[in-house]
Amino acid sequence: MKKLRNRKIVEVHWFDAQTSMESMFIDDIEQHLKPLYSKSVGYLLVDRKDYIVLGFLVFGNELIKHHQVIPKGIIKKIKVIRNGYTEIIEKKTKISPKRYIE
Repeated sequence: MKKLRNRKIVEVHWFDAQTSMESMFIDDIEQHLKPLYSKSVGYLLVDRKDYIVLGFLVFGNELIKHHQVIPKGIIKKIKVIRNGYTEIIEKKTKISPKRYIE
């Protein structure tokens, strides 16, 4: 498995479906409801022909707790924010980064 540090961080622009249990007249639905233009930022974990998978909540270097599958047919664009991994440690911190699991 490719480690997280070798993954791109991307911003994905895509159209999301919406649903509602609210009562509405057909005229109001036709005039006001449209697909939502959405943006997601995360680690690009999977890039396949038909879909991508983003990871958001990461433990260590491999355990992903929150992920999102986006079909490529609804993606407008993908912008690479960062290619690979760069460790940034704020100088004010008293916690050593060596105490964390990667």
